[in-house]
Amino acid sequence: MHRRNGRFARLHIVVAALRRATTISLAGTFLVVSAITTGYLLKPTSTQTPSAEPEPGASTATVERMRKGWPTKETSGAHGTLRSIQGRTITRDGAVLRNVRVNGQLTIMADDVVLDNVYVKTSSAYGVLVYGHRAKVRDTTIEGTPGPTLAGLVAYEGGSFVARRIHVFRTEDGVRMASNCILTDSLIHGLRGSPESHFDAVTADGYTGWRILRNRILNHHSQTAAVWVGDPRYRDSAGLLKNNFIAGGGYSIYGGPGQRAGIRVIDNTFSTKHFPRSGYWGPVAYWESSGNTWSGNVWRGGRRDGSRVRP
Repeated sequence: MHRRNGRFARLHIVVAALRRATTISLAGTFLVVSAITTGYLLKPTSTQTPSAEPEPGASTATVERMRKGWPTKETSGAHGTLRSIQGRTITRDGAVLRNVRVNGQLTIMADDVVLDNVYVKTSSAYGVLVYGHRAKVRDTTIEGTPGPTLAGLVAYEGGSFVARRIHVFRTEDGVRMASNCILTDSLIHGLRGSPESHFDAVTADGYTGWRILRNRILNHHSQTAAVWVGDPRYRDSAGLLKNNFIAGGGYSIYGGPGQRAGIRVIDNTFSTKHFPRSGYWGPVAYWESSGNTWSGNVWRGGRRDGSRVRP
Protein backbone atom coordinates (compact mmCIF):
# COMPACT_ATOMS: atom_id res chain seq x y z
CA MET A 1 0.00 0.00 0.00
CA HIS A 2 1.68 3.22 -1.10
CA ARG A 3 0.78 5.87 1.42
CA ARG A 4 1.98 8.82 3.52
CA ASN A 5 3.07 12.27 2.34
CA GLY A 6 0.97 12.24 -0.80
CA ARG A 7 2.94 9.35 -2.33
CA PHE A 8 -0.21 7.73 -3.68
CA ALA A 9 -1.13 10.89 -5.56
CA ARG A 10 2.44 11.37 -6.77
CA LEU A 11 2.53 7.81 -8.09
CA HIS A 12 -0.65 8.35 -10.07
CA ILE A 13 0.90 11.43 -11.68
CA VAL A 14 3.83 9.27 -12.80
CA VAL A 15 1.46 6.52 -14.03
CA ALA A 16 -0.55 9.00 -16.07
CA ALA A 17 2.62 10.29 -17.69
CA LEU A 18 3.72 6.74 -18.52
CA ARG A 19 0.40 5.90 -20.13
CA ARG A 20 0.55 9.03 -22.30
CA ALA A 21 4.08 8.19 -23.40
CA THR A 22 5.00 5.87 -26.26
CA THR A 23 6.11 2.51 -24.85
CA ILE A 24 9.18 0.73 -26.09
CA SER A 25 9.47 -3.04 -26.42
CA LEU A 26 12.82 -4.68 -25.91
CA ALA A 27 14.01 -6.03 -29.24
CA GLY A 28 17.10 -6.96 -31.16
CA THR A 29 20.28 -7.26 -29.17
CA PHE A 30 18.58 -6.46 -25.87
CA LEU A 31 16.65 -9.74 -26.02
CA VAL A 32 19.55 -11.91 -27.13
CA VAL A 33 20.90 -14.10 -24.33
CA SER A 34 24.56 -14.58 -25.18
CA ALA A 35 26.25 -17.88 -24.44
CA ILE A 36 29.06 -15.78 -22.95
CA THR A 37 27.96 -13.45 -20.17
CA THR A 38 30.63 -10.82 -20.71
CA GLY A 39 31.87 -9.17 -17.56
CA TYR A 40 29.65 -11.15 -15.24
CA LEU A 41 31.22 -11.91 -11.87
CA LEU A 42 30.08 -14.61 -9.52
CA LYS A 43 29.40 -13.31 -6.03
CA PRO A 44 31.71 -14.68 -3.35
CA THR A 45 30.32 -16.05 -0.13
CA SER A 46 30.57 -13.53 2.67
CA THR A 47 33.47 -14.15 5.05
CA GLN A 48 32.15 -11.77 7.68
CA THR A 49 31.84 -13.47 11.05
CA PRO A 50 29.70 -11.63 13.59
CA SER A 51 31.30 -11.55 17.00
CA ALA A 52 28.06 -12.03 18.94
CA GLU A 53 26.72 -15.46 19.75
CA PRO A 54 22.98 -15.95 20.32
CA GLU A 55 21.71 -16.94 23.72
CA PRO A 56 21.27 -20.66 24.48
CA GLY A 57 18.13 -22.03 22.87
CA ALA A 58 18.24 -19.75 19.81
CA SER A 59 17.19 -21.49 16.61
CA THR A 60 19.64 -23.20 14.25
CA ALA A 61 18.71 -20.67 11.56
CA THR A 62 19.72 -17.76 13.80
CA VAL A 63 23.06 -19.38 14.69
CA GLU A 64 23.87 -20.10 11.05
CA ARG A 65 23.02 -16.58 9.89
CA MET A 66 25.17 -14.99 12.62
CA ARG A 67 28.10 -17.16 11.53
CA LYS A 68 27.82 -16.41 7.83
CA GLY A 69 26.99 -12.74 8.01
CA TRP A 70 24.54 -10.83 5.84
CA PRO A 71 24.66 -9.40 2.31
CA THR A 72 27.27 -6.76 1.48
CA LYS A 73 28.11 -4.66 -1.59
CA GLU A 74 30.38 -7.50 -2.70
CA THR A 75 27.69 -10.19 -2.47
CA SER A 76 24.79 -8.23 -3.97
CA GLY A 77 24.09 -6.01 -6.96
CA ALA A 78 25.53 -5.83 -10.48
CA HIS A 79 29.21 -6.41 -11.22
CA GLY A 80 31.51 -6.56 -14.22
CA THR A 81 31.47 -4.79 -17.58
CA LEU A 82 28.04 -3.45 -18.51
CA ARG A 83 26.65 -1.95 -21.74
CA SER A 84 24.91 1.43 -21.34
CA ILE A 85 21.31 1.89 -22.45
CA GLN A 86 18.59 4.41 -21.67
CA GLY A 87 15.62 3.84 -19.39
CA ARG A 88 12.58 2.30 -21.07
CA THR A 89 9.23 0.59 -20.73
CA ILE A 90 9.28 -3.18 -21.27
CA THR A 91 6.10 -4.52 -22.89
CA ARG A 92 7.16 -7.97 -24.18
CA ASP A 93 6.41 -11.00 -21.97
CA GLY A 94 9.51 -12.99 -21.08
CA ALA A 95 11.95 -10.23 -22.06
CA VAL A 96 15.48 -10.61 -20.64
CA LEU A 97 17.72 -7.67 -19.84
CA ARG A 98 21.24 -8.75 -18.89
CA ASN A 99 24.66 -7.16 -18.26
CA VAL A 100 23.57 -3.57 -18.88
CA ARG A 101 23.71 -0.20 -17.16
CA VAL A 102 20.39 1.63 -17.45
CA ASN A 103 20.37 5.42 -17.33
CA GLY A 104 16.85 6.24 -16.15
CA GLN A 105 13.76 4.38 -14.96
CA LEU A 106 12.77 0.87 -16.05
CA THR A 107 9.03 0.27 -16.17
CA ILE A 108 7.89 -3.35 -16.55
CA MET A 109 4.42 -3.68 -18.12
CA ALA A 110 4.87 -7.35 -19.18
CA ASP A 111 4.89 -10.69 -17.36
CA ASP A 112 7.86 -12.96 -16.58
CA VAL A 113 10.48 -10.30 -17.36
CA VAL A 114 14.05 -11.01 -16.16
CA LEU A 115 16.61 -8.43 -15.04
CA ASP A 116 19.99 -10.12 -14.57
CA ASN A 117 23.17 -8.25 -13.59
CA VAL A 118 21.68 -4.82 -14.31
CA TYR A 119 22.73 -1.46 -12.85
CA VAL A 120 19.93 1.12 -12.81
CA LYS A 121 20.91 4.74 -12.16
CA THR A 122 17.80 6.89 -12.03
CA SER A 123 16.84 10.47 -11.35
CA SER A 124 13.17 9.64 -11.93
CA ALA A 125 10.55 8.74 -9.31
CA TYR A 126 11.52 5.06 -9.39
CA GLY A 127 14.35 2.77 -10.34
CA VAL A 128 12.30 -0.27 -11.40
CA LEU A 129 8.49 -0.01 -11.45
CA VAL A 130 6.74 -3.36 -11.88
CA TYR A 131 3.18 -3.69 -13.19
CA GLY A 132 3.68 -7.17 -14.67
CA HIS A 133 3.53 -10.48 -12.87
CA ARG A 134 6.44 -12.66 -11.72
CA ALA A 135 9.30 -10.33 -12.65
CA LYS A 136 12.70 -11.75 -11.68
CA VAL A 137 15.23 -9.16 -10.53
CA ARG A 138 18.57 -10.68 -9.59
CA ASP A 139 22.14 -9.43 -9.08
CA THR A 140 20.89 -5.92 -9.77
CA THR A 141 21.90 -2.52 -8.37
CA ILE A 142 19.43 0.36 -8.12
CA GLU A 143 20.88 3.79 -7.36
CA GLY A 144 18.52 6.72 -6.98
CA THR A 145 18.87 10.48 -6.85
CA PRO A 146 18.06 12.01 -3.45
CA GLY A 147 14.91 14.10 -3.74
CA PRO A 148 13.19 12.95 -6.93
CA THR A 149 13.60 9.18 -6.40
CA LEU A 150 10.78 7.93 -4.17
CA ALA A 151 11.75 4.24 -4.21
CA GLY A 152 14.17 1.82 -5.83
CA LEU A 153 12.07 -1.27 -6.65
CA VAL A 154 8.26 -1.05 -6.61
CA ALA A 155 5.42 -3.50 -7.32
CA TYR A 156 2.26 -1.61 -8.29
CA GLU A 157 -1.35 -2.31 -9.35
CA GLY A 158 -1.09 -6.08 -8.98
CA GLY A 159 2.54 -6.35 -10.05
CA SER A 160 4.82 -8.90 -8.41
CA PHE A 161 8.51 -9.77 -8.35
CA VAL A 162 11.14 -12.06 -6.92
CA ALA A 163 14.25 -10.02 -6.11
CA ARG A 164 17.49 -11.81 -5.19
CA ARG A 165 20.88 -10.32 -4.33
CA ILE A 166 19.86 -6.76 -5.19
CA HIS A 167 21.56 -3.63 -3.86
CA VAL A 168 19.43 -0.49 -3.40
CA PHE A 169 20.67 2.88 -2.13
CA ARG A 170 20.22 6.68 -2.44
CA THR A 171 16.41 6.40 -2.56
CA GLU A 172 13.70 7.62 -0.16
CA ASP A 173 12.25 4.12 0.20
CA GLY A 174 14.26 1.08 -0.79
CA VAL A 175 11.84 -1.67 -1.85
CA ARG A 176 8.04 -1.43 -1.91
CA MET A 177 6.53 -4.90 -2.06
CA ALA A 178 2.99 -6.04 -2.83
CA SER A 179 1.21 -9.37 -2.48
CA ASN A 180 3.29 -12.46 -3.34
CA CYS A 181 6.56 -10.51 -3.72
CA ILE A 182 9.83 -12.01 -2.47
CA LEU A 183 13.02 -10.20 -1.40
CA THR A 184 16.06 -12.32 -0.47
CA ASP A 185 19.81 -12.01 0.15
CA SER A 186 19.81 -8.28 -0.60
CA LEU A 187 21.33 -5.06 0.76
CA ILE A 188 19.01 -2.09 1.28
CA HIS A 189 20.65 0.96 2.86
CA GLY A 190 21.83 4.56 2.38
CA LEU A 191 18.33 6.04 2.14
CA ARG A 192 18.29 9.64 0.93
CA GLY A 193 15.55 12.15 0.18
CA SER A 194 14.26 15.64 0.87
CA PRO A 195 13.54 17.35 4.21
CA GLU A 196 9.92 16.17 3.89
CA SER A 197 10.82 12.51 3.33
CA HIS A 198 9.62 9.64 5.52
CA PHE A 199 12.13 6.85 5.07
CA ASP A 200 11.35 3.13 4.90
CA ALA A 201 13.92 0.62 3.68
CA VAL A 202 11.36 -2.12 2.89
CA THR A 203 7.55 -1.96 2.94
CA ALA A 204 4.85 -4.64 2.55
CA ASP A 205 2.01 -3.27 4.68
CA GLY A 206 -1.51 -4.15 3.60
CA TYR A 207 -0.42 -7.09 1.44
CA THR A 208 -0.30 -10.87 1.79
CA GLY A 209 1.99 -13.71 0.76
CA TRP A 210 5.18 -11.64 0.82
CA ARG A 211 8.52 -13.03 2.01
CA ILE A 212 11.52 -11.02 3.23
CA LEU A 213 14.44 -13.38 3.86
CA ARG A 214 18.18 -13.11 4.67
CA ASN A 215 18.60 -9.41 3.90
CA ARG A 216 20.62 -6.57 5.42
CA ILE A 217 18.04 -3.79 5.89
CA LEU A 218 19.26 -0.45 7.26
CA ASN A 219 17.69 2.97 7.81
CA HIS A 220 20.12 5.41 9.42
CA HIS A 221 17.37 8.02 9.88
CA SER A 222 15.46 8.42 13.14
CA GLN A 223 12.17 7.91 11.22
CA THR A 224 10.18 6.01 9.95
CA ALA A 225 11.11 2.28 9.72
CA ALA A 226 13.66 -0.20 8.50
CA VAL A 227 10.81 -2.61 7.68
CA TRP A 228 7.16 -1.55 7.46
CA VAL A 229 5.01 -4.68 7.24
CA GLY A 230 1.88 -3.68 9.11
CA ASP A 231 -0.12 -0.68 10.22
CA PRO A 232 -3.42 -0.59 12.14
CA ARG A 233 -4.55 2.31 9.92
CA TYR A 234 -4.51 0.19 6.76
CA ARG A 235 -5.46 -3.30 5.58
CA ASP A 236 -4.23 -6.28 7.59
CA SER A 237 -1.02 -7.94 6.36
CA ALA A 238 0.25 -11.51 6.14
CA GLY A 239 3.78 -12.59 5.31
CA LEU A 240 7.16 -13.79 6.54
CA LEU A 241 10.08 -11.66 7.77
CA LYS A 242 12.87 -14.10 8.62
CA ASN A 243 16.66 -14.22 9.11
CA ASN A 244 17.29 -10.54 8.37
CA PHE A 245 19.79 -8.07 9.84
CA ILE A 246 17.71 -5.00 10.73
CA ALA A 247 18.66 -1.59 12.13
CA GLY A 248 17.44 1.98 12.31
CA GLY A 249 14.33 4.04 11.64
CA GLY A 250 12.05 5.52 14.30
CA TYR A 251 11.10 1.91 14.99
CA SER A 252 12.97 -0.87 13.24
CA ILE A 253 9.69 -2.64 12.43
CA TYR A 254 6.17 -1.32 12.10
CA GLY A 255 3.82 -4.19 12.79
CA GLY A 256 0.06 -4.27 13.11
CA PRO A 257 -2.90 -6.61 12.75
CA GLY A 258 -2.40 -9.74 10.67
CA GLN A 259 -4.77 -11.79 8.57
CA ARG A 260 -4.77 -15.50 7.63
CA ALA A 261 -1.33 -16.75 8.76
CA GLY A 262 -0.56 -13.28 10.08
CA ILE A 263 2.74 -11.41 10.20
CA ARG A 264 5.56 -13.79 11.11
CA VAL A 265 8.73 -12.15 12.45
CA ILE A 266 11.17 -15.00 13.03
CA ASP A 267 14.93 -15.38 13.66
CA ASN A 268 15.89 -11.78 12.82
CA THR A 269 18.84 -9.88 14.26
CA PHE A 270 18.11 -6.39 15.59
CA SER A 271 21.29 -4.33 15.48
CA THR A 272 22.30 -1.28 17.51
CA LYS A 273 24.36 -0.06 14.53
CA HIS A 274 22.41 3.22 14.28
CA PHE A 275 20.61 3.55 17.62
CA PRO A 276 20.93 1.82 21.03
CA ARG A 277 17.35 0.48 20.75
CA SER A 278 17.82 -0.64 17.12
CA GLY A 279 15.22 1.93 16.06
CA TYR A 280 15.43 5.40 17.56
CA TRP A 281 12.43 4.64 19.79
CA GLY A 282 12.70 0.87 19.86
CA PRO A 283 12.63 -2.37 17.85
CA VAL A 284 8.91 -2.53 16.98
CA ALA A 285 5.72 -0.45 16.98
CA TYR A 286 2.04 -1.42 16.76
CA TRP A 287 2.78 -5.10 17.25
CA GLU A 288 -0.29 -7.26 17.90
CA SER A 289 0.40 -10.73 19.28
CA SER A 290 -3.03 -12.09 18.39
CA GLY A 291 -2.83 -13.76 14.98
CA ASN A 292 0.86 -12.93 14.48
CA THR A 293 4.12 -14.73 15.32
CA TRP A 294 7.21 -13.28 17.02
CA SER A 295 9.94 -15.86 17.63
CA GLY A 296 13.71 -16.29 17.84
CA ASN A 297 14.64 -12.61 17.30
CA VAL A 298 17.88 -11.51 18.98
CA TRP A 299 19.87 -8.36 19.75
CA ARG A 300 23.22 -7.60 18.13
CA GLY A 301 25.39 -5.06 19.98
CA GLY A 302 24.91 -3.11 23.20
CA ARG A 303 24.29 -4.42 26.67
CA ARG A 304 21.62 -6.89 25.49
CA ASP A 305 23.85 -8.47 22.85
CA GLY A 306 22.69 -12.02 22.08
CA SER A 307 19.52 -11.86 24.16
CA ARG A 308 15.96 -12.15 22.93
CA VAL A 309 14.14 -9.16 21.50
CA ARG A 310 10.73 -8.77 23.10
CA PRO A 311 7.96 -7.02 21.14
